Amino acid sequence: MTYAILTAAKTTDGSIKNWVSHDSIPSGEILADAQDWLAARVRNRRMLKLGTALTIVADDESAALASDFLDPLSFNVRSGGAMEFIPEEDLLRLRARHATDGLGAGEPHYFTWFGETPTAYFDLKADGSYTIDYIYYAKPAVLVSSTNETNLWTDQYRLPLRHACTAYAYEWLKDYDRAKAELSVATLEVEKRAQTDDLGRRGQVFDIEAV
Repeated sequence: MTYAILTAAKTTDGSIKNWVSHDSIPSGEILADAQDWLAARVRNRRMLKLGTALTIVADDESAALASDFLDPLSFNVRSGGAMEFIPEEDLLRLRARHATDGLGAGEPHYFTWFGETPTAYFDLKADGSYTIDYIYYAKPAVLVSSTNETNLWTDQYRLPLRHACTAYAYEWLKDYDRAKAELSVATLEVEKRAQTDDLGRRGQVFDIEAV
């Protein structure tokens, strides 16, 4: 399963056009929709990445995150401690509680994130230089002709990808009953794999004291 095969003509086995037996399907657009659908629903250990350390200096109250950032797993202030991920409204309450003359200053302990360009916002304005290490779920590189023929979806999520692509293809053909049925199968496949992914921490030790 590769970008070239998925977007090939109806006569090619394994192509989106072959799956729905229609040669006018905009395969590239359909494939992009299917990948977005998966990225919104899948959190797999293979998607975990160690972000480039965030360096903040005095008066910084936010920091830009990696462009492929989907969700945080952990944030830690180097030579400090773990930061807690809290709801946006709670962050505002903390900021108001700490504020004296403007936003309070100190070592940040809490964060939240939002924005079209992913950005972490902290409970305090930094009172000096801090380095923050973080691990996050990253959006897999999008399938692109010749430059990125395969990715996590083609390698590990072949069935969900196939059914999601077929669903969006049928939707484009305005065959909504088939589209709904295919998306239901894709959803079921994702849920099955999520149960397996939950086993991904087997063998880890959870009672170790922080070094």
